[in-house]
Amino acid sequence: MLSYHSTKNSGFTLVEFIVYIGILSIVISGVVGFSYLAIKSRIKSDVIATVEMQGARVSSIIGQTVRNAKTITSPAAGASGSSLTITVVDGAKSPTVFDMNTGALRIKEDAAANVNLTSSHVTASALTFTNLSQASTTGTIKYQFTLTYNNPGNALPYNYAKTFYGSATLRANP
Repeated sequence: MLSYHSTKNSGFTLVEFIVYIGILSIVISGVVGFSYLAIKSRIKSDVIATVEMQGARVSSIIGQTVRNAKTITSPAAGASGSSLTITVVDGAKSPTVFDMNTGALRIKEDAAANVNLTSSHVTASALTFTNLSQASTTGTIKYQFTLTYNNPGNALPYNYAKTFYGSATLRANP
């Protein structure tokens, strides 16, 4: 009797191993690439949100303060300047001054210390106040400023700047 012994080899052949490694490499590359894009997108969204929120907050503070003010002291009617001085109803906060120093927008109420309105995450520039007031009007101020996200390494996802525009008219005070 002839016995035929079949030896069954378990394991992978070299070709199968190379194919599996190739497929695994493609899958891992896809996951890593997708993760990188997701992280980069999240960073960009955070940067934009930071600039937008700070710009909206500063614009709101300036607008509300001007609307509740009694008079515009500086800049003069028809003129522009890099700071705004107003007289407010609460004498303890008059004059109120908005200006910019070393890249920060700030407010100063009477003799109190300057308070930064922007954080260290952004740099402010191009602050301009234009007094649009005309004779026999309560007074109107137009303002603009630019906020740029601080990006010391100049990494692309962190590059973002926006210019904010606004105006406010003093309410008629009795």
